[in-house]
Amino acid sequence: MTDNIYIQTENNDKLKEECGVFGVYDFDGHDVASTIYYGLLALQHRGQE
Repeated sequence: MTDNIYIQTENNDKLKEECGVFGVYDFDGHDVASTIYYGLLALQHRGQE
């Protein structure tokens, strides 16, 4: 008896419309923690407005 199991996977190496990306770069050496916090908060709640 042989059971054949097929697993279908997606190609997950590309961004999709559900993904959110942002970046923070500071040339002046300021603390960017609050900017990162609010950026992550905005990504978490996007689409809920």
